[in-house]
Amino acid sequence: MFAYISGKVAFTAVNYVAVDVHGVGYQVFAPLRVLNTLKKGDSVMFYIHTNVREDAFELFGFLSQEELHIFRSLLSVSGVGPKSALAVLDVLSCEELALAVVTGDDKAIAKAPGIGKKSAQRIILELKDKITNEELVSVSEHTPQTGGTFDEARDALVALGYSAQEAQAALRGVTEDMSLEDMIKAALVQAMKKG
Repeated sequence: MFAYISGKVAFTAVNYVAVDVHGVGYQVFAPLRVLNTLKKGDSVMFYIHTNVREDAFELFGFLSQEELHIFRSLLSVSGVGPKSALAVLDVLSCEELALAVVTGDDKAIAKAPGIGKKSAQRIILELKDKITNEELVSVSEHTPQTGGTFDEARDALVALGYSAQEAQAALRGVTEDMSLEDMIKAALVQAMKKG
């Protein structure tokens, strides 16, 4: 129906933004991390997914086509509707979701409101084969290489109670020349900043 909407932010609410396009205000539901960065008068362009039901005509907007693709992939999972898919993207970026799916980290996905452990496991099961090579490349660009000291550091963080996805994210800033102890310290500092 709509490919994209481009205009100015009229106002933001709890879970949507009103985009003024030549005097017409469109209500666009968007991830919270996007909504939190928008201010009245900002120019925006959202790639749109249109959800039409008997009682509603809703627009879901994303800043990139990759995010729109991931959102639609989530919708293909049985039992996941637009609001649940948006909730997942509220707590996980595209890269983090792809990593959680590939590593089977249901705890990270279950952090989304309305997504329980079984739903998270279903998302992993149904999306595992749908994660494209482009998304895996995107994940690998944001994730340190595995092997040797990185694996030991990740395993140590998991033993401390972090999920595999949280451990992987915390290790993003470490370098190969660091000792195991320094990697763990740096990752713990990073994890505490996010927590």
